[in-house]
Amino acid sequence: MVNGASAASRDKPLADPSGYVRLTANGLRQLRFARRLEFEDHSLGAELTMQGLPVLAAGYCDWVDDSSPCQVLLGWAWYQVFGDVRRRLAPGGFSHNLLLLRRDGRPWGRQAVERLLRAWLSTQSWQVPNHGPCDLRYRPAPCLH
Repeated sequence: MVNGASAASRDKPLADPSGYVRLTANGLRQLRFARRLEFEDHSLGAELTMQGLPVLAAGYCDWVDDSSPCQVLLGWAWYQVFGDVRRRLAPGGFSHNLLLLRRDGRPWGRQAVERLLRAWLSTQSWQVPNHGPCDLRYRPAPCLH
């Protein structure tokens, strides 16, 4: 046991002094990410097209889980190709505030975290536009005075 934490306690998000949220892969699977934002970005589409991808549309998804005192943030870029309604993860991977831990409490390396997040994302509903939980289009919040 690393840092005196039990496996069950590592499944719950825990703030790390570095600003990251410490969490196991099992803990990640338990998060619901109730706040989901999706928006299209034409400049990202142009950039991906210049990289040789046959892009119809491109944009970003930003998901937030604030069900615990430690807010977990996860974002990624996506693109859609001609003739396919499904969205794909764009090159560049994820942005997040996670420090994913192994069962023994040691942190996973950067490449392992990327693989874990890709595997986790493949279990989520986000790839078909206008269907599923990533439907929430960006709308600026009204100003409240």
